Amino acid sequence: MGEKFTKASGQCLCGAIQFEIDGSISSFHICYCSRCRHSTGSAHASNFFTKPENILWISGLDFIRRFELRAAKSWAKQFCKV
Repeated sequence: MGEKFTKASGQCLCGAIQFEIDGSISSFHICYCSRCRHSTGSAHASNFFTKPENILWISGLDFIRRFELRAAKSWAKQFCKV
């Protein structure tokens, strides 16, 4: 992959959390496992991966909550608490 973004931006549904991404993505995955299907309420989850330093948190960093499933080796879900 390694594509370069030109300031892609995003936010949570309510707008409390806002961010920008400026940098390359290392990979993109569409996952159909049961955990991803349950966590999205959809047939899959779409995930892309980048280095943490490529993310600029504009607002709402304190509103992010993380859920880790103990039974899973490398699965977690982040969401807006608002």
